[in-house]
Amino acid sequence: MFRKKYILITIMALGLTLIGVFIYCYIAFNRKVPKVEYGEIKKSKIENIETFGDKNQFVLIQSSNKDIFPNGGLGQRYLVTDERRFDRASSSERPSEGWYWNIYIYDIEQKKPSAHKVDLYALVKKYDSSYYLGALGSVIYQDGQDYQILELRKWKGDSPTFVLLNLETHKIEDENPILHHLESRYQYRLGDLIYGTNFYDILKERGASLDRDRLTLNSGSKLSEEINLSREYPEIIKHMEDNPQTSSIGFRQGLVTAEEEYQTLRHWFTPVGEKIVDIVTSEDYNENKTLDTYKDYTEWQEEVFKIQQQRKKEMENNNEQKNN
Repeated sequence: MFRKKYILITIMALGLTLIGVFIYCYIAFNRKVPKVEYGEIKKSKIENIETFGDKNQFVLIQSSNKDIFPNGGLGQRYLVTDERRFDRASSSERPSEGWYWNIYIYDIEQKKPSAHKVDLYALVKKYDSSYYLGALGSVIYQDGQDYQILELRKWKGDSPTFVLLNLETHKIEDENPILHHLESRYQYRLGDLIYGTNFYDILKERGASLDRDRLTLNSGSKLSEEINLSREYPEIIKHMEDNPQTSSIGFRQGLVTAEEEYQTLRHWFTPVGEKIVDIVTSEDYNENKTLDTYKDYTEWQEEVFKIQQQRKKEMENNNEQKNN
């Protein structure tokens, strides 16, 4: 009698266990896995690259995308675009499954430029697996070579470590003298020219914009026919006006100095036959100061930085006094 009772209890216990396992498996297999929402920068297809100018120092670039330089940029010989995918909801910047970050390097001196793909996540991991790629910076030219600035980190919030990707060898360099003075991943020569000066209004009135050292046409606008740029390079402007949202003009570093780029822009947007336009600072930063040279511009930028720092300090002091 006891033996039968024991067997019955054992069978019931086993049955309950099996039911529990079945319920657990059912819930586990039918649980909805949160869908990963990826952020994406799509690959740009470069449709046309055309150099012009007496030294082929300017470049018309046309692509399939509106913004071909979300990152990367133009050196002397190489043009860089990128594509990226990442998890928007992730608290970590370190890449995980499903993520990618690739750049495409175009040799603009080829008649039919083709892109060389570089997997940046794999490249950085091979260089030093304790780091990950935090950000992509500017393309710079130094001593006959184009480089892509890479910003590396070991964890979120960590101080950045800068290295250079040699665009010819596709190898990372970490002992280049350039890195000794590099404080930011962004190294635009005239990227902020339109802010704080009258040049923004000059460009806008004449149908153009300056974005990260690239010249673009404004949406819905036609470039003025009365300025030097339109008269000197009518075919280039026609190509741009046919595809205004996907076209830009770049300056080849090393073939155009910063001073030449500065003066070229002033000349291009001056009406034909008139005195070259003056670039004048706004009332927010040293009102009516004329910036005749690139040196004037960089010195003014230093003044602006000091003014901004002073205003920031004053704001912090005012907030501290209010809190007290």
